[in-house]
Amino acid sequence: MRVLLSVRPFHGHLHPFVPLALELVGAGHEVAIATSDEMGPTVTGVGLEWWPAGIHPERAIDLFPDDDSDYGVEVVSLKAADLLEIMVGPFRPDIVIRDPTDLAPAIAAEVLEVPCSVFGFSHFIPRWSWPILGADKTLAELRLKYGLKPDPDFDGLYDGLYLAVVPPSLETEDPLPVALVQRMRYHVWDGGAALARPAWLDELPDRPTVLMTLGTVYNFRSDMFEMFLEALGDQDLNVICTLGAELDPDEELWMPDNVRFERYVPHSLVLPSCDAILCHGGFNTVMGAVCEGVPLVCVPVGADHEYNARGCEENGLGLRIAESDASPATITAAVRTVLEDPSYSENVAALQHEVEAMPDLDDAILRLQEIAGV
Repeated sequence: MRVLLSVRPFHGHLHPFVPLALELVGAGHEVAIATSDEMGPTVTGVGLEWWPAGIHPERAIDLFPDDDSDYGVEVVSLKAADLLEIMVGPFRPDIVIRDPTDLAPAIAAEVLEVPCSVFGFSHFIPRWSWPILGADKTLAELRLKYGLKPDPDFDGLYDGLYLAVVPPSLETEDPLPVALVQRMRYHVWDGGAALARPAWLDELPDRPTVLMTLGTVYNFRSDMFEMFLEALGDQDLNVICTLGAELDPDEELWMPDNVRFERYVPHSLVLPSCDAILCHGGFNTVMGAVCEGVPLVCVPVGADHEYNARGCEENGLGLRIAESDASPATITAAVRTVLEDPSYSENVAALQHEVEAMPDLDDAILRLQEIAGV
């Protein structure tokens, strides 16, 4: 089976695909990932085939200033054209698996009559959201361009197999409003499996340890980091702060003695040594914590963070603080609460067991083979 995975160019979108891609390759299938240039080194670095397709939204802003950088006609049309060139030329897939926020592969697959499945990482995206995002006009124009029949209800985005990795307890839709669903256990991938556990973890003082992060997209928020640091910098805690490449702590942040700053360290390496995580509520961050049984404090700042943070709060996995209510005092209190109340760790452990009980990747691969007819 030849499988083309189409992913928007963000680490948080690409990383969940990697375990499935590697499992497919290990099962003898031919796999390629189509995404923009920025993600190419990550794809090839794990030994997967990469085809450049589309552009990063940051480049789209410069190239198409009058177009929406995520779902505008020019942006989606460009990736659709790239995908069609790949799919009729060097890599002709039996099935396409798309990022749920990636519209171009749905169009390209329909044009070429190739089955298209959705990798449902993060919460289910309902039909009513696409007009709000402005994608309805983009899809209508592309369907007209490629001679596809009108699809006002967006059936083309929902009529394939939906690979659901969100555990039912965290999903916003129940049951999922699609005809074909394959549950699939979430597997953490952040590159940590290929690296050694940092030796400095063993040198931390004997006291609770908190991971502080804003993920890979929102880590430019120096104001949020500063508030987090003010909240925890004078506490009797070890704090590991993963900053990313955007900020220079020497110039832009207060650097308390109890905080260890790292540009990037895979969370899978440090979370087993942590007692709580203070974060933005990004899906991979939340699921990484769940998979290690670590309770959370979430301050949502964008994207799907609010959905994920509410799911954490409703399931007793941790606490959610609205950004408008966030302050050093509210954050300190929330972190102390999840550290001192054992119910949070117990609830995370229960969800961890729910995740581990979900069908594994080989079940999903068999289902994909059925859909592809190979």
